[in-house]
Amino acid sequence: MRFAELKPTQKMYVIEVMNRFDHDRDAIELIEMQDYHKVMVSKRDAGCPKLGYPNWLIVGENKISKGVYGFPRPTDSELEDYHSGNVEAVVDLSKFSPLLNNVIKEYGLKP
Repeated sequence: MRFAELKPTQKMYVIEVMNRFDHDRDAIELIEMQDYHKVMVSKRDAGCPKLGYPNWLIVGENKISKGVYGFPRPTDSELEDYHSGNVEAVVDLSKFSPLLNNVIKEYGLKP
C-alpha cells in the first residue's frame, strides 16, 4: 500500500499519526493503532480531526506479521504536495463508459 494510492481521509490519518505521535516507521503495530485511535477520539474537542478507526490498514496484503502492518509513509515530495494542496487524483477510467473515454482521447484531456 502506497501513500499515493490512499483516499483523502486515509492520507489525513497517516499525516495525523506522523505529526501527533512522531511515527516515522514503515510499519505500525495493532496496539499502536488502537492507542492512537483512543487518543485521537479523546482529543476531538481539542481540534483533533474526526477520523475513524483505520480498518483499511488491517488488510491481508498489508500484513507484515502477526499484529504488524505496513504503514504507507509518504515520501518527502508526496508530503510536500499534500501540504501544498497540489495533489492530483488518480482515476480508473475503465470504470466509466466508453463514450467518456472517447471524449478524453478526442480532446487530449489528462485522466
